[in-house]
Amino acid sequence: MYFRDAGTERVTWAVVATCRESLVLTLSFVTHHLAQGAAYVELYLDAPDPVQEAALARIPGCRVTVCDAAYWRETLGGPRPPANEKRQLRNAGRAYARAEADWIVHLDADEFIEADVPLADVLGALPDTVDYLHLPNLERVFDATRPQAQLFDGYMRAPLARGWPVQAEVLDPEVQPMLHRGIVAHSQGKSVVRSDRDCLMGIHSPRARSGRDALLHWPATTARVLHFDGLTGFHWIMKLLRGWSDRGGGAAAHGGLVPSRQAQIGYVDENRGDMFALLQLHQNLKALPPEDLARMEALGLVRRPQIDPGAALHAMGRAGDLSVRAFDDGLDFEVPDLDRHRKRWRRLYRMHFEDQGSVPA
Repeated sequence: MYFRDAGTERVTWAVVATCRESLVLTLSFVTHHLAQGAAYVELYLDAPDPVQEAALARIPGCRVTVCDAAYWRETLGGPRPPANEKRQLRNAGRAYARAEADWIVHLDADEFIEADVPLADVLGALPDTVDYLHLPNLERVFDATRPQAQLFDGYMRAPLARGWPVQAEVLDPEVQPMLHRGIVAHSQGKSVVRSDRDCLMGIHSPRARSGRDALLHWPATTARVLHFDGLTGFHWIMKLLRGWSDRGGGAAAHGGLVPSRQAQIGYVDENRGDMFALLQLHQNLKALPPEDLARMEALGLVRRPQIDPGAALHAMGRAGDLSVRAFDDGLDFEVPDLDRHRKRWRRLYRMHFEDQGSVPA
C-alpha cells in the first residue's frame, strides 16, 4: 500500500459561509455547491432578510441562521462584533463544532469550488493523517475588449506561484502597487477541514489549538476556489467604497490589510466623486487585453472556468436573472449617493465600450 493509513470509505463534505449579498448570488452559491455534491450548505445571514430567508428555506440542504441582535447575545453574550472577520470566524467555528459531514469548508459567497473530479473523491483519497485540504484560489478577470453581460462571464487569473519572480520584477509599474502576487484580492486560498480534529477554523486555513501538534495539510491539484471578487465592476467599486467606510477611514484603520488592498481602498476614497477614474481603475486591474490573456494562458496564469452556477440554479428550479443590469439594479449598499453612482457608472461603462465598437447589454 502506498499510503500507510489510506482511507477507504466514501466521505461527505459541507460548506459554511457568512453572507450579506444579493439574493441571486446567494442562491447561485448554495445551488452550485449542492450540485457539486455538498451534503449541506450552512449560511449565516449577516442581517435579517425575510425575502432571502423564505427563498433559502425552500432549498433542501440549505441551513440558515439569521445573525440578528438576539443571535449575538445568545452566542457571545454581547453585541454584534463590528469586524466582519470576527463574525465570520465565530460562525465558522460554530458550524465546525456541530458539523454533520466528514469535512467542512469555509467560503465567502462570491467563492465557488471548481473540481476536476468529485470533491468527495479527492477527500476520500487523502491519507488519514491529513487534517485539511488546501484549495488554491483564482480570481475572475475580463477581456478588456468585451463588456460583461452575465454575472459569471470572464476568465480566472491565478496568483504568481511562490518561487517565481516577485511581481515588481515582471508586472507593469502602473498596476503593480495595487496587486498582491499578481492578483487584486487574496492569494491564500481556502481549506476543506476534517470535522473530527478539534481545531480552530480560520478565514483561509485552520490552526491547531494551543499545545496540540501542528496541522497537516495537503495541497489540492484537482480542485480550486474561483473567486468572483466583485460580481460586476460597479459591485467591486462599491465594495471598496463600503470597505473604507466600514473601517472608519484613515490609514490606521486599514493597517491590517496588505499594502495592495490599502492602495486600492485609498485610491477609491480619493476619487469617490470621480466615477471615470474608478472605471479606469477597474479596467486597469481587472480587465486584460486579449494579447495578455493569451500570454497568461500559455503560462498557466489564466484559465477558462469550468463551472456554470446559472445552470445549477435553474436545474434546482430556481429562477434568477444573472444579467449585469439586473444585479446592479438590485444592489443596496450603505454608500452615499448610491443611485447617482449607479447611473454614472452605467453611462461611462457604455461609453467606454462604444468607443471600442462594442456596446454592453
